[in-house]
Amino acid sequence: MNILILEAELIGHHPIYLERIARAHLEMGRKVTVAVSEQYASHQLLDHLGRLYDDFRVETISDAQCRHALNSKFGNIGREIAFWRVFRQVYIRVAARQHVDYVFLPYLDYCLYAFGLLGSPFGASNWGGICMRPSFHFKQMAVVAPPSPFGLGKKWLFERVMRLPTMLSMFTIDQTLAFYYIKRPVIGSAKLAYLADPAEAQANYPQSMARRALGMPDTGSTILVYGALDSRKGIRQLIQGMLHEDAPRDLNLLIVGEQSPEIQKLLCSDLVAPLRREGKLYQLDNFVSDEQERLAFSASNIAWLGYSGHYTMSGVLVKAVQHGLVILGTNQGLIGWHIKGEKLGAAVDIQDPASVARALSWCLHHGGLSGELQASWKDSYSWEEAVKVLLKRCGSVATN
Repeated sequence: MNILILEAELIGHHPIYLERIARAHLEMGRKVTVAVSEQYASHQLLDHLGRLYDDFRVETISDAQCRHALNSKFGNIGREIAFWRVFRQVYIRVAARQHVDYVFLPYLDYCLYAFGLLGSPFGASNWGGICMRPSFHFKQMAVVAPPSPFGLGKKWLFERVMRLPTMLSMFTIDQTLAFYYIKRPVIGSAKLAYLADPAEAQANYPQSMARRALGMPDTGSTILVYGALDSRKGIRQLIQGMLHEDAPRDLNLLIVGEQSPEIQKLLCSDLVAPLRREGKLYQLDNFVSDEQERLAFSASNIAWLGYSGHYTMSGVLVKAVQHGLVILGTNQGLIGWHIKGEKLGAAVDIQDPASVARALSWCLHHGGLSGELQASWKDSYSWEEAVKVLLKRCGSVATN
């Protein structure tokens, strides 16, 4: 059985999704071809899979084509149509050498609505994918977010995708989207399945040991900002809240991840001077290893998810809950929806320093999340569970 996986970019969450999905099929004895843009063809993840499995192949996509699609002068619809055409060309090229039984897109949002507009680019081959960004349903599901541009049109196209006969299963990491179609079923919506955004759960180190390893004091509490760090992470708003007169004084700030130039400039600014002067700012400005990630979460009490303009799911949220950290985050989007609905911490207007300051005090007095909640998220949001869902919903492809 031949599986074709299409993934243009290996950045952010994309590599781990690609690796886990490809490995699951390979371990079932299937042949897997992964198509990525040329710049990622020698990625260490792909090299590793190639050494482990004889039935693993890499197909390249022109970097120029990917750049053209990503930077389409016709906006989002131009980008989607361009990627639809790129993926059709790759499929035709691969299918000319071998029969393709199943095509999978770990990030279907490259061209989700183009599928609804143009149909499947994969001939008679069955296919599936994971969508992560639809928002046309937010208002009806009480998710706080700006109105989705062209929401009704996107909803219509999305439902056309679900009706495509060769589309076996579409997965969503947005629980509210799955709930939306459970409450409002349409033709084809039974193909839509919820896939809890998976993370590799790790056991905590003792907090004092983790702090020593990071060069931090073993006193006070720590709020963690983690991930790819740019202005959208709301770091300025957090610091303004920490410096507010209502904020707790015994709180350290731990910033872990690669910093954009604007964040580097912010952390050297006069705004942050009081934290630096009082020895309350600690940072790792680099690509974070698994060991450093584990140390960072183990050393912390609160996780900051006060993201600005981010309305979809967050892998950092999952990791933080799995480590038992209280969440202080935006009251908007799926982050706010999860915080409020599952009582994970405090959801606030991040633009109001007084609200952030009061929420910091509340989080410190609240303590950690319950062991039961932590264990539930470790099980539900595990890669083991995600792979089961992905393979179970592949219809006839799930059996050799």
